[in-house]
Amino acid sequence: MRSLDRTDPLARGLLCAVRMDGPGPAAANLVYPHLLTGATTPGGLATEIAATHQDWYNRLGSGYSFCFWHSGIMLNEAWQSVLVISDGAMSWQRYGSNTCFRAYHNGTPYTLSNFLLSHVAAPGLLVGVWAGSTLRVYVNGQQIESVACYIAPKTNSATSTLTLGGSTTVRQFLVYHRGLSAEEVGRLYRQPSALFDRLRRWPPAIVPDGTVHELVGSVRAASSVSGLLRVRSSEPAVVPPPKDRRPWRNTVLCNGACADAFQLGTVLTRGWFWVRRAGCTAVYRGPTVEQVDFEQIMHVADTDARQITLPAHLTPEAGSKCCYVIRRFNGQGDQELTTGAAVVVRMGDDGRPALPAPNEVFGLHGVQVAGGRVRLEWLYCPPDQQAEPVRFNIYKGNAGGPIEFDAPLATVAYQCRRFHRYLTDALPDGTHRFVVRAESADGVESDPHPTASCPVRTAGPECVTILAAEAVL
Repeated sequence: MRSLDRTDPLARGLLCAVRMDGPGPAAANLVYPHLLTGATTPGGLATEIAATHQDWYNRLGSGYSFCFWHSGIMLNEAWQSVLVISDGAMSWQRYGSNTCFRAYHNGTPYTLSNFLLSHVAAPGLLVGVWAGSTLRVYVNGQQIESVACYIAPKTNSATSTLTLGGSTTVRQFLVYHRGLSAEEVGRLYRQPSALFDRLRRWPPAIVPDGTVHELVGSVRAASSVSGLLRVRSSEPAVVPPPKDRRPWRNTVLCNGACADAFQLGTVLTRGWFWVRRAGCTAVYRGPTVEQVDFEQIMHVADTDARQITLPAHLTPEAGSKCCYVIRRFNGQGDQELTTGAAVVVRMGDDGRPALPAPNEVFGLHGVQVAGGRVRLEWLYCPPDQQAEPVRFNIYKGNAGGPIEFDAPLATVAYQCRRFHRYLTDALPDGTHRFVVRAESADGVESDPHPTASCPVRTAGPECVTILAAEAVL
């Protein structure tokens, strides 16, 4: 069985691949070609982790990426580092006593003000990328920071060492001499075992020929979770799941140390056993209820949680909205599959929770009728609405221009759960776009979608020319 799948596109530019769940002594080989395996415990290797100088530390001058699967990183001291290549080459560390990070390249600092300590407080994947002119930070597959950086790390050291710091447990660690794309980072988050053998099983503790270094570490603190978004569940699940519905088992067996396995703890058993005997509560996320990604667990809480505080990086950005669904696992690893515990969170442009708004309209469509007019029709469904609408505002725009939301074309009174209709005046030829937004008594409108497009043509169809033909012999 192979340890690394070198045919995978993610193997391009790989300098070091670290798997730290194999039992046995912590043996590391940082000599190119890139393999480090083994750990003192199946759950990973505790920091600090240090390795002596290797030539590939000097190969980061045109770009690099480091991918750090961790159990939650605690940096309680000012200037404490997550990753350091010594001799002034490169480091990523806490910015003094601030709550953000700072990176150094050859002694030059770059403040990462949007990369906060709370982003790495919970277990997950941290990726730092330098692509020659830009430093980017990804947390659990999502980019959270990007700053300009034109200074390369030092590339002529003969004594530099590599250190992984902070208080955490490292489960996997990759280093590239190129900047990974957003798509590649997303794939690594979804498939942490993508680079390893095709069977997607953990490799044995194999160390190729080369110098072997012993890694030593210890856990000094537990991870913590912070954030402002709260999701409440009101009633226990009463709908039984289908028999033997345990999606985590197939996920872990097929993908090894996948993101869900880290969240649920089943990575410790390779997917053969359920470790949360008391059960747990899983949080899923998506743009809407219909688009929630149930293939990816965003957060796990206790089974009897009535209030869940999510990490800050799971809070919707300013001016956006997000839907969260809560599902429970029982003590045998079975999960209920309903969407009864769902909540939509809308954030205002100031980054604070927006005022309660009605639901979006559903099934908006338009059709041309006599006289160059357009009949619009839509449905409003009140379940789970945050505010009841009193009217619908209809907005119009041309095919190539923006929709004007300053003043509605017309308003239609809300008449409970039913189809609503509106007939426009005569419109000029061309394609017209319409948006219908529900408005509450407080003047708060629903989101500006869906959009309906309707072509209008007042002239009759072009006459058909009837041809005649005869055979000429």
